[in-house]
Amino acid sequence: MNILAQYADVIVAPLGFAFMWTLVCFITAGLGGWRKLAGRFRAAEEPEGEIFSMQSGRFRFMNYNSVLKIIPANRGLYLSVFFLFRPFHPPLLVPWEAIQNVRWKTVLFFKYVSFDIVYPERLLSVSLSRRVAESSRWQAEKPL
Repeated sequence: MNILAQYADVIVAPLGFAFMWTLVCFITAGLGGWRKLAGRFRAAEEPEGEIFSMQSGRFRFMNYNSVLKIIPANRGLYLSVFFLFRPFHPPLLVPWEAIQNVRWKTVLFFKYVSFDIVYPERLLSVSLSRRVAESSRWQAEKPL
């Protein structure tokens, strides 16, 4: 019994950290709207296209800094998060017709594109790096 008490911290600490990490991912996905989008736009597989890794984005008021993988693809805009943040954040494939009200924004030196995801009602607003919106596939599907 004494040995179990000695190693309790070694066992409990990682389990506690894993629980807290999962809880934070759950709250972030809910507040940011990712779970809401996943209910309609969950991606079955990663599409082919130009890959933008380590991108930042904003879903509602939740920032996803340098953890997004974005692929403007034929069927829509593919979004996934870095595997450590994947709990409650399944990959998404938002169809091009659901992306509306696209607008360019500049704050200080940061340039980005904001848009609404509408399907059939407005689900939420998203902001992404302007580099994504300047890609050839985005331009072909969603001219600004």
